[in-house]
Amino acid sequence: MMYKYLHNSKSSVKIDAKLNQSIIERLKKRRIYSDFVEFSSEKELATILSGLKKQSTNTLVIVGDDNDFNILIGQSSKLDNDIVIGYLPVIRTRISKKFKLNSWQDAVEALAQRRVKEKTLYSVSSRYFYDCIELDFGDSQKNNSLQVTTDKGLVLKIPNSKLRFENLNEDRYFYKTPIQITAYHQAKDKQPAAKAKLASRLLARLSPDKNSQPSELILSLHSKNFKIEALSIALDEVGRKYNQTLSIGKSTKTIRLISKRPERQNN
Repeated sequence: MMYKYLHNSKSSVKIDAKLNQSIIERLKKRRIYSDFVEFSSEKELATILSGLKKQSTNTLVIVGDDNDFNILIGQSSKLDNDIVIGYLPVIRTRISKKFKLNSWQDAVEALAQRRVKEKTLYSVSSRYFYDCIELDFGDSQKNNSLQVTTDKGLVLKIPNSKLRFENLNEDRYFYKTPIQITAYHQAKDKQPAAKAKLASRLLARLSPDKNSQPSELILSLHSKNFKIEALSIALDEVGRKYNQTLSIGKSTKTIRLISKRPERQNN
């Protein structure tokens, strides 16, 4: 197997010398080790990916956290379709839980077993997202508004807010409208306590940060794709900027991902 490992030198999670040596030793033991390739920006990563060939690399692994994983997925259009993508999270994260990886040791074992599953990605402007992406269009207290257009031509205007897009293509109930948009903004202090509590419950799954303030739900809708028009530039969780007019789900890409083998149940 021709594995290549990518590491974001500006990742929010740091790999100290002891952990780095432990990871290397376990990769070598499983005979899937190669030198780590460092990148410090999305632009640098895109250049690295553009130069990869399946003849020299058939498995590409991102080492780090969910932000690093999402940066790689965002630039997956640069990858040959035959190159398999792996994830080696050094801490337990939301996406690592989805992959049923309880530790980086679990991830190494999954990489060695190399069980491959296909996953459909959806575009957000010129990038792609894996399971969800959140865009912040700025201060919701200003008079600026967003225009949301669905693939069926439904046009809605909502206040400036945070938009969350979820990839639900693996849910058979939403195979025709696999992208869900949820719009919300931070609830005002004057909001009645009962209403704020209800909004907080509705949106608990939208914000993994337990210390975040309650949010007010504005919109929840499913569609095949969306067009967003705004008066301000949006930022995502990674800090990437998006134009005032952008499309979500206009194009798709199928990637091949390494997942953990199901655990055997003893009878």
